Amino acid sequence: PTSTGGVPREQRTAHPRRSPATSPRQAIPKQHCHPQLHTDQTVIPLTTAFATHKTSILRFMNDLATPMTNNAAERALRPSKLHCKVSGCFRSLAGAERSAHLRSYLDTTRKNDITAMDALTQLFAGDPWMPPQPT
Repeated sequence: PTSTGGVPREQRTAHPRRSPATSPRQAIPKQHCHPQLHTDQTVIPLTTAFATHKTSILRFMNDLATPMTNNAAERALRPSKLHCKVSGCFRSLAGAERSAHLRSYLDTTRKNDITAMDALTQLFAGDPWMPPQPT
């Protein structure tokens, strides 16, 4: 007995909403998967951009102070993006600016090994933490 109600494999018909050409078991030719990625028009500008901006792209190899990725920048933007997803937007431009200032302040204190609680306590006590002056 088969799982299709006793119909032998040779007599089974294709799925009514799927044509045999798009059956999930058949391999799709590579040129049809992402045609925009396999054309010469998109490869040339990318190689030209790499050749033109080679020093900027590879700066992290010569300057050890430059991070290899932009993860820190993306991490700093994540709370603002999450706020927009949850509540839609800020109610005013002034509220958005205050939120950005507070996030920036707390992010800077965290990078200088100061906890958010300590930074906010100092801030509300009238003695805000300030980053060290460059020498």
